[in-house]
Amino acid sequence: MYSMYLVVFHSSSIVATKTAEVFFLTPHLMSFGASSKDKQLQANFEAVVELLRESETEREKLKAELKAIRKEQAEAEKRWASATDAFEEQLAESEQRESERHAALTVALKEAQQAAADFQDRAEGAEEQLVAEAARASNAEDECARLSAAVEALQQQQQSAMAAAVADKERERAALETALKELRAELATVAAAAKDEAEAAAARERTLSEELETARQQANELEAKATLAKASVADRVAAAEKAENSLRDEMRKTVGVERQRVAGMLYKEALQTHTLEEQAR
Repeated sequence: MYSMYLVVFHSSSIVATKTAEVFFLTPHLMSFGASSKDKQLQANFEAVVELLRESETEREKLKAELKAIRKEQAEAEKRWASATDAFEEQLAESEQRESERHAALTVALKEAQQAAADFQDRAEGAEEQLVAEAARASNAEDECARLSAAVEALQQQQQSAMAAAVADKERERAALETALKELRAELATVAAAAKDEAEAAAARERTLSEELETARQQANELEAKATLAKASVADRVAAAEKAENSLRDEMRKTVGVERQRVAGMLYKEALQTHTLEEQAR
């Protein structure tokens, strides 16, 4: 476990291997009287490893929060699209009803006009027989007045109906516009909240990156101290040369595998961090 992180933080494979060997041998060298300084170095290194683990946990938490924000934004956009479709559908229905009313009133007006025209024809014929048919002419005049009143009443009814239809349409349009404004305000609120949350997530990500960089610097310092400590334990390493050689062979095999695995993990982590930062922007 110790060698895995030391290999990542150093570009020189030889130095990383030697440093990893020291930490792999620490449990064996302690039996030869490891100093309190060695123990302190090991404790500090374990603290750095724990800090790296906590950073990874926090990064996963941030990814989950960003995913939730995207889901909420998608739902808000879906509600917006649904409300827009409903508004357009209601507007089309209102226009259809208005068109049907206008068509019906137009037909009624044409029928009344045709009736008036027919009456006018009958009135002209009645005028030729005015002398002989005075009584019929009087009745015809009454009929003409009645039909004229009916036509006027029908025209007034048509105008009233059209005014009422226009008023209904305006009320419906005003109600739909009010609902649309409320939906836009809600969407703006959700978008603002999502933006604030994304900015907060980006700030936390930057803080974690700074903490990770600090941890890496501490690991570098620990490696330098470990190199100095190696010189102080040279006598004990010489006494344990046989055990060291066997462990070295085993460690080289393990380091090769761990180096590849850790490099893959760090590449994936860097790619995810870059993607998260781009999306947060």
